[in-house]
Amino acid sequence: MAKIGDVKVIYLADGKKKSASGKGEDMGSFVKVVLNPSKRRTKFNTVLIPWNNIVKVIVLD
Repeated sequence: MAKIGDVKVIYLADGKKKSASGKGEDMGSFVKVVLNPSKRRTKFNTVLIPWNNIVKVIVLD
């Protein structure tokens, strides 16, 4: 498990492109993204995205 830092991940879910921004961590076959705070989102703050669904990872530093 390696910390990636601030990331923006573009991935495919249900045939559509989606994105997630926050602190990234490589967990082997998944990327764990602890999402940036949002006023609209109330139910979760972490997303696990499998590597085979990821289109692009942008590392922000």
